[in-house]
Amino acid sequence: MIRKHKQKYVMNTAQAENTLQNVFSACDIQTLAQQVSIRELSEKHRKEALSYKKIMAVVFIFLVLVLLAPLCFRSLSAEPSANPAADIQILEHYTENGVFYMTLAGDNIDYDNIRILSASGTEKEILSVDKASSTISFPFQDEELDIYIPNKNGETLHLFLAPEKK
Repeated sequence: MIRKHKQKYVMNTAQAENTLQNVFSACDIQTLAQQVSIRELSEKHRKEALSYKKIMAVVFIFLVLVLLAPLCFRSLSAEPSANPAADIQILEHYTENGVFYMTLAGDNIDYDNIRILSASGTEKEILSVDKASSTISFPFQDEELDIYIPNKNGETLHLFLAPEKK
């Protein structure tokens, strides 16, 4: 079988500009004193298309970030009260197998008087207090807890711990 090749039509710039001017005059479109160039029109179109693509890419990236933000950030919060114990800091915290671990830093932490209360006001049991590593652990499920960490100067750091929202 003989294959027929489609003929490609090619036009040089002068012919294209002449054709464009004929179209303008046939449609009663007045051209400016400057002659409109095919190259200028294609450049303008390319720039407009490129700026449109940039805007769409920025919008897409923004939407992806908004949708992925809840997955990246945990809703675990530790907010100090109005008069926090200035020398107590939380170095690290994590949950593992239903147990919440919190490593503290600071001088004069009164580990014996740390209290954890549930939202209903019942006191929760502290599983372990390791004074050497400044780590405390306690059971943590799906409930809000108030944690009170006093120092030996009479100041208390109040933390509010909330479960991750699903």
